[in-house]
Amino acid sequence: MKFRLDSLTTSITEATGRYMAACYPDLPPLVWHLDDGGALTGQSETDNRAEVDVWAEALSLTAERHQTPGAHQVSGNVDDVWILVWAVVDRDVWERSDDEEVIEDGHVVLESGESIPLREDYAGGHEVRS
Repeated sequence: MKFRLDSLTTSITEATGRYMAACYPDLPPLVWHLDDGGALTGQSETDNRAEVDVWAEALSLTAERHQTPGAHQVSGNVDDVWILVWAVVDRDVWERSDDEEVIEDGHVVLESGESIPLREDYAGGHEVRS
């Protein structure tokens, strides 16, 4: 077998997911990534805010002070490991957040000048008005 970094990364991701599922069998599955600094990130594959909230309660994580527009993120230290759990809650806004400039007066103002109205829907986060 020839060494391939993408195969190693995939194996680590899969093993981390199995480990977290074994540690927390009653919680919804997430896609887990372990970064170079030892921080652990879990992402909902179903873009489900409720999955994030269940993990937040179980691990005593709190809402990120600065949410990425269109995402719901919680984080905290668990046994000296920084854990971030997140989900996309509004894919349109999240996909455009790369060119986000500022959040002001209840709007995300993009570099293009487009202004997207937001509502404070949960502590620390935003969702687009429907």
